[in-house]
Amino acid sequence: MMSQYVLSNQEDWDLCLSLVAFSYNISYQEGTGFSPLLLVYGQEPALLSEKWKQLLREAAKNLRQQQEKAKQRYDPHRRVIEYQPGQEVLICTPIRNKGSTQKFLHRWNGPAVVVKKVSPNLYYLKMKIKGQPRLEIVNVERTKPFYK
Repeated sequence: MMSQYVLSNQEDWDLCLSLVAFSYNISYQEGTGFSPLLLVYGQEPALLSEKWKQLLREAAKNLRQQQEKAKQRYDPHRRVIEYQPGQEVLICTPIRNKGSTQKFLHRWNGPAVVVKKVSPNLYYLKMKIKGQPRLEIVNVERTKPFYK
């Protein structure tokens, strides 16, 4: 949260610390279902009027509706990909260097070896980066099977 308010030279972080702390303390926490301020003092601050609370509830409802619309637009185009441990895959890493033409870039690097599935969309992959073996978590949207 602090990064949103601090200047790029990071010399003024102390000036906004109290505002960020207050903002955090009055924010609803999903884990507890309450704001930290309510849990400590047993009441919301006076500035949280009932009208403002209603606006916040309405904004949260609107956000959920927008998220559902975005999901409906995204899901039909999503590829369902399953990999098995030990399978080799290529990884899309379109790193563009200054002065290089994008169409000449090697977009697919690898092969990398699937170590294990973390979630439906994430896999641990064992790869070599600058000659050193490394484990990385990679989204399946950035992968494709490697064929020898």
